[in-house]
Amino acid sequence: MQDDKGDNDNGVFNGGTATFPDGKIGTALHLDGVDDYAEIPDSSSLDLTNSISVGFWIQTPMQLFLLYIALR
Repeated sequence: MQDDKGDNDNGVFNGGTATFPDGKIGTALHLDGVDDYAEIPDSSSLDLTNSISVGFWIQTPMQLFLLYIALR
């Protein structure tokens, strides 16, 4: 997972193989839902100084699930 803003905050996929199928806009990230996750190491360039909004499109076949979207 490459950092497009140039701060070298590249992410790493853990737990399995991530795939990138066609998405609604561009490509999507597909994880198996068992043990896969993406991790970005802590960096001072990620410290928030203002409010932000974060949006996700998530598709899951499960009706009830526990999902950690962002953990810092």
